[in-house]
Amino acid sequence: MEKLIAKDTVIVQDVSILRLR
Repeated sequence: MEKLIAKDTVIVQDVSILRLR
């Protein structure tokens, strides 16, 4: 479970970075 949550947070961060661009 913790690993899945960590992956979701990483994906969200990647999306936010792409939006900043």
